[in-house]
Amino acid sequence: MVVGRRCSMLATQLLGLLGRGRPPAPRAVRLLRGDIALSRAEAIAVSANPSLEGTRRANHWAFAGRANADGAVRAAGGEALAAAAARLAAAHAPVQPGTALVSPAGGSLHARWVVHCVAPDATALRGAPAGERVAALQRAYAAAIGAAAAAGATSLALPAMGAGIAGFDPTEAGAAAFGAARAWLECGADGTRRGAAGAARAQRLRTVEYVVWSDHVWACWPACAARELGAADARVAEKMPLVASQWTATG
Repeated sequence: MVVGRRCSMLATQLLGLLGRGRPPAPRAVRLLRGDIALSRAEAIAVSANPSLEGTRRANHWAFAGRANADGAVRAAGGEALAAAAARLAAAHAPVQPGTALVSPAGGSLHARWVVHCVAPDATALRGAPAGERVAALQRAYAAAIGAAAAAGATSLALPAMGAGIAGFDPTEAGAAAFGAARAWLECGADGTRRGAAGAARAQRLRTVEYVVWSDHVWACWPACAARELGAADARVAEKMPLVASQWTATG
């Protein structure tokens, strides 16, 4: 029995030593179409309101009868996610725009974590230059990516934050989303250049997925991705609703 345990420990140590010299998997940004609540990413982001009470509002995202992306994730996360969000709210609400907070997931979600991100309200930026509006929303996307990386996630799924009830044009939301993705591909999720001190934990995040349901967002986001990431539109919709364009960068 003791010999067996020692062999097992030695095998584990050997595998660890062999894995140290391997280069990290390349970073990937994907644009997918489907229900974000079904994502198998380790972390799922939702566009939350400042009270973190859930945003099940009409005329927003339409997820198979559920009101929006946050509502879909909340429904799948059940009481466990609701309780976790309530604990975050008790400690941090009202949450400022551009802020992201992480809670455990729960329920039927495949994810380990949910990233609750508060996007800015476009009406509060009415009259501001387009670049300023995009930058404000991009900070929210960057905060979600950074929060997922800080939690230790290797993959993150995000909805089209800002393109619904927050009131941003979907092309503005796309510029913000893929601008944040471009910055992540070039830098650590904490904003430091790759290899810089403090960026090691951020390197664990290897995949960022944007999961889109709305037709009008799906129609324009591939072009947004191409502009920001310099990639051609290579969508594969057909009968694979969760597969679309993919962009990869070495990590």
